[in-house]
Amino acid sequence: MKKILFFITIIVFSVFIPKKIHAQSTVKVFVLAGQSNMQGQGNIYDGSNGVAGDTVATFVPSCPSNMSCNFIFNMLDGYGDGWNGWTYDIAQNGIVVATETLLSGFSDSSIIILQNGIPCFVIINSSGAYGNEVSWTFTNPSGIIESTLSVANGGIPPPNTLVDLLGNDTLEQWPIFETGGAWSILNDIYLYYERGSDTIRDQITIGQGANNNMFGPELMFAFQIDQYYQDPVLIIKTAWGGKSLAEDFRPPSSGGTTGEYYNKMIDIVNHVTNNISTEFPALGTSTYELAGFAWFQGWNDGASNSFLNEYESNLYNLINDVRNDLGSPNLPVVVASTGQGGYENHTGWMQDMQDIISIAQENVACNDSIYGGTLGFVNTKPFYPAVSESPEDAGYHYHNNALTFLNIGKSIGDEMILAINNIAYCSTTSLIELTNKKQLIEIIDILGRESKDLKSQPLFYIYDDGTVEKKLILE
Repeated sequence: MKKILFFITIIVFSVFIPKKIHAQSTVKVFVLAGQSNMQGQGNIYDGSNGVAGDTVATFVPSCPSNMSCNFIFNMLDGYGDGWNGWTYDIAQNGIVVATETLLSGFSDSSIIILQNGIPCFVIINSSGAYGNEVSWTFTNPSGIIESTLSVANGGIPPPNTLVDLLGNDTLEQWPIFETGGAWSILNDIYLYYERGSDTIRDQITIGQGANNNMFGPELMFAFQIDQYYQDPVLIIKTAWGGKSLAEDFRPPSSGGTTGEYYNKMIDIVNHVTNNISTEFPALGTSTYELAGFAWFQGWNDGASNSFLNEYESNLYNLINDVRNDLGSPNLPVVVASTGQGGYENHTGWMQDMQDIISIAQENVACNDSIYGGTLGFVNTKPFYPAVSESPEDAGYHYHNNALTFLNIGKSIGDEMILAINNIAYCSTTSLIELTNKKQLIEIIDILGRESKDLKSQPLFYIYDDGTVEKKLILE
């Protein structure tokens, strides 16, 4: 099939700066703010989608001739709240002889009568949540364990969990996440995140999302920023699930009562930056620079027409107030759109995200006449996955698709680097005209590496007259 290449070109003012280097160590501080998707909803290990009907264990029962073939099915839950919807069928000769689940608590058991010497199949009847907490054993009449399961889906991850993604990474696109069989840790980039009663003060690694079994945009954002700076980096994540911009994050300039979580966000940033040496003694310095702010939120502003209609003005106020309250009037900012639903037609709440919220976000973030190149925009619609290719059926959380959250984090990081260099423009209308005669000097990627016409990533064409063209080649 013939390949068609599309070129998107943006002409920019100044020469791209490949890498920021400072003589003295200065901690670069970035704030990642928003609601549950900024918390991190990318599934690492498991999910409930597409696993019902899967056979997770097979064994041949062995029973002494002088004993009845009564097997004990021991059910365990690591958290103590039952199996949260996970149910298993036990079948022989194509007939289901028992259906079992743990309704509550840490453990329970059932006696299941099996036929000696006939293969037994354990099949997922219905999938639930928190599959990593689920385990069971089958014990024969002699007290010998003949079959066991340590995770609900039998260790076969549903599509596009992080484990599944890495296990099928034949092109080695994501080798950065594992080192010697363990999750990689970024030594010079730290995270502060008040996650419920558990505050994370640690180096960036896997499992720092909404819970230990999830990750968020912080992961790939950190990898992109780490390649750009030689200085240590601190990410402060101020994100809470189920929060609106109209009320919870309401900025002061919008009038009315300032949102509780707007104030909390500002307070956390001020507390951490004023106490870097005690919160993160391993950094060995209290000198910092507030380097950027990223916003990824929108879903809960679909709750009412008034919320929807004032989103654009509230977002303008949020950006301006954050810059003012953090004492950085030109703070680089990136807005990631509410891309749930992608480019498909929907109804109700989901369609409001596409028709109103995402358009409002683009209008603000692409207002180059006000913000110049210091405000960047990431369209997350292309990263919205099909439910059949995802761990869960949860559209508001991008179906908990690990690949989606990797791509969103990477894109926010790439756009932040452009904003830092004042070249995060959305259109050519805000940029100077090219001269008719100019010579191409080199082509580099966003990290300053010399590149040839790579597909699906921004490239910078540097000319001898000092102009730069940003091109995105889509195949």
